[in-house]
Amino acid sequence: MPIQARIDYKQSTRCFNFFSGSSPAYFSELLTVYSPARQLRASSDCRILTIPHTKTKTYGQRTFTFCAPTQWNSLPFHIRHSRSPQAFKRALKTHLFKKYNS
Repeated sequence: MPIQARIDYKQSTRCFNFFSGSSPAYFSELLTVYSPARQLRASSDCRILTIPHTKTKTYGQRTFTFCAPTQWNSLPFHIRHSRSPQAFKRALKTHLFKKYNS
């Protein structure tokens, strides 16, 4: 697996653990669930994270609080809604292999 794929894998598994409730408290402080201002049909159970606004590309967009939600939100719906960690990791690895080896 390329290095960037491994980074994406680790960030995505941390986000999955955040949604399943098995992440440490300090990760819960770094990630926030997106909640729209008004009720939308598509946002009932999307499992989307809020991407924070950054001022600088050099430092702001390299942080975990920016990269992890960006990576998580870019995953297909069926991967984000996996029921077990094993199924999630299997689907994520397949997705990343297709993404980086095409």
